[in-house]
Amino acid sequence: MKKALFPFIIFLLFVYSCNQDSRKSVESIMIEPSGFETAEIPANSHFRGISVVDSLVTWISGSQGAYLRTIDGGSRWMVNTVSGYTAFDFRDIEAFDGNNAIIMGIGSPGVILKTTNGGETWVECFRDDREEMFLNSIEFWNESSGICIGDPIDGSFYIIRTDDSGSSWKEIPFNNRPEAEKGEYLFAASGSCLALTGERMAWIGSGGNNARIFYSQDKGMTWKGTETPMISGISSAGIFSVYFSDDLNGWAVGGDYTKESEADRNFIISNDGGNSWYLASNLPGGFRSSICEIAGIGQKILLCTGPAGTDYSSNQGNSWISLDSLGYHAMDVGKDGKTVWAAGANGKIGKLHYSMTGAGKSD
Repeated sequence: MKKALFPFIIFLLFVYSCNQDSRKSVESIMIEPSGFETAEIPANSHFRGISVVDSLVTWISGSQGAYLRTIDGGSRWMVNTVSGYTAFDFRDIEAFDGNNAIIMGIGSPGVILKTTNGGETWVECFRDDREEMFLNSIEFWNESSGICIGDPIDGSFYIIRTDDSGSSWKEIPFNNRPEAEKGEYLFAASGSCLALTGERMAWIGSGGNNARIFYSQDKGMTWKGTETPMISGISSAGIFSVYFSDDLNGWAVGGDYTKESEADRNFIISNDGGNSWYLASNLPGGFRSSICEIAGIGQKILLCTGPAGTDYSSNQGNSWISLDSLGYHAMDVGKDGKTVWAAGANGKIGKLHYSMTGAGKSD
């Protein structure tokens, strides 16, 4: 049975003008926890999938077959589990509106389900029972075309695509898939080790024995790989989240998830479409599993979060300021470029609120 949730965790980012011209900058930050009780959430459910559609609609997915949906900006939430799938961990979700969404279950079997009626019913569109199957991320270029990636099978990363809004999925040819080194794989910590832009571009971030970026210019049909300076060499370290604002400018965060508070080679930048990457001189405050950007408020602000904390940057990642130690697994921004929700362990979710002044305007 669905249940209504009311506002629970809010953290506030206030953005003000620092002078009399049209430039705007971050001046003060306040984080306000709500003390929301997680009794409405399935026991031990952790949220790692999140899809913000706009200021009203957001979907969240997690373990124990759980998913959440709001269609009024978070005033009320509908909480449910997918019937017959309560043992599944839904690490990623892609939503198009308040009725249509795609949800991805990791592990073996790997599954992809689709709803067209706001979660009332779900249809299984993909299943693979192979023991090696482990899906990591699902994204869409548009409402028709999407891609899903998984850990290596027979030495190459697993990649499937859809061109019918997720109703059916096809593997790309094996020889076209990027080859993985021994001990190299992907992380499903936030459903965001895959990034897309435009109608054709795609990037994948890996970890383990090597932390590389693979990029495609043809909707995932062919791939090229490049080395990065992100921390790697152990099973718990590497790239966890990739974000590109356009076809050239991108960022990736990660670290070692066994050392949540350690900031060691955990943030890299590319200005050439992912062909090359460099380590930022200033780093976020620890292991970070998700990165996104607010771009619809007059100034671009990068946000990254992980279980031990959340940070922001108003200068394209060249320096970072800690919001606080209230961390999440995943974070997403709506198509409006300014609506932000985050989700994490033990049913924790939060909304980013901000106000802007400058040049006589307030957002």
